Amino acid sequence: SDTIGLDTLRPTTTAAPAGGTYAGAQSVVLSCGDGSGSGCDAIFYTIDGSTPTVASTLYDGPISISASTVLKFLARDGAGNVESVRTQNYTITLPAP
Repeated sequence: SDTIGLDTLRPTTTAAPAGGTYAGAQSVVLSCGDGSGSGCDAIFYTIDGSTPTVASTLYDGPISISASTVLKFLARDGAGNVESVRTQNYTITLPAP
C-alpha cells in the first residue's frame, strides 16, 4: 500500500530587513518557507500599497526601496496553497542637504 500526503499548509514569507524607518535606501530580500510541505513555488509583491495576487510582480531578487514604500507580498507553494497577504512599511528619511 502507498501513503499519500496532502499539503494543505500555506507557505510563509519574511522580509529582511523588516519594515521600519531607515536613513537610506534598503535592499529588501523576501524569503519563503513551507515547512514539510511541497516547497515554495513563487513570491508575488506590490510596492504601491495595492493588494498582491498571483498575477502581481514575480519576485526574482532583492527589491530596492529608496523612498517611503508600502511593500505587500504573498507566496504560493507547489501544491497551490497561497499565504495571506503580508505588509511591511518602509519609511526612508534622507539627511538634509
